[in-house]
Amino acid sequence: RGVLEIYAPLAHRLGMNIVKAELEDRAFAVLHDSEYKKIQERLRLLHPRASQAIKKVEHELSHKFHASGLTDVIIQARVKSPLSIYRKMQKQSKGIDELEDIVAVRVINENKEDCYKTLALLHEIYVPVEGSFTDYISYPKLNMYQSIHTTCDVGGEIIEFQIRTGDMHRTSEYGIAAHWRYKDMSALAAKGLKNWLDSFYEWQMDKLSRDEFIHNLKTELSYDEIFVLTPKGDVKRLLNGSTAIDFAYAVHSDIGDHFRGCLINGVMQPMGYILKSGDRVEILTAKRAHPSRDWLKIARNPSARYKIRRRLRTGD
Repeated sequence: RGVLEIYAPLAHRLGMNIVKAELEDRAFAVLHDSEYKKIQERLRLLHPRASQAIKKVEHELSHKFHASGLTDVIIQARVKSPLSIYRKMQKQSKGIDELEDIVAVRVINENKEDCYKTLALLHEIYVPVEGSFTDYISYPKLNMYQSIHTTCDVGGEIIEFQIRTGDMHRTSEYGIAAHWRYKDMSALAAKGLKNWLDSFYEWQMDKLSRDEFIHNLKTELSYDEIFVLTPKGDVKRLLNGSTAIDFAYAVHSDIGDHFRGCLINGVMQPMGYILKSGDRVEILTAKRAHPSRDWLKIARNPSARYKIRRRLRTGD
């Protein structure tokens, strides 16, 4: 269980997708042997249908890319992993035969501009599924992952597409190790990694109990992220379930320490308001405002909780 709750998410946070996938697959087979075997058996029976869909997509895309002048494009198609399918079944309360998107296609381009050309071509050929588009190239994940995600109806078969460059693919597969190997980690990526690693030092200084440390670790390693906007339109990445006070501390410690109120999409909301992607958040501050122990019950982000405790200790 620790593999699924800590080690695989840790590999995910470091962007090491190959390691993450291997750990998850092995752990799922051990922890949920019956479900694993059932899904594997159904995937075996669905293989002809999936293979046909994959061949159709590869043929159509290769022809379209060539005709449009997109060269050196790599198309990789696969059936999703048993754990990925199991999680989708749980989330949607569906059986495996009811799931529509068991096939995923990855398109690897030479550069960022070609990624957006590929997206336009995909939506020209196939019918995009409403609400499925996410641009992680413009807004990378915390682990530096970048890709465009879109899901399309391909002749009745629902297929998820991931569009990225070769460098983005290398980062997705090997994470920060890819940057260390090629000595090309950007200053922004290095700063993000340092800030995340610093949080472990903060917890140690905070003298957390073992249970608190493990809880914080699981929270920080959560796969789910949201994208929230500042009044100026800057994007802040937060863990799913974050509140307004978490956002305030993510912007700056001083803003969090002097939190007086917040406007979410122009409407006054309480400190404990749970944010969602796309929310525009404005924090109202006051010099006399300062943290109280009640704030610890509202903050969800371990980093925000640490900053609140630190301010309570110093009493500045």
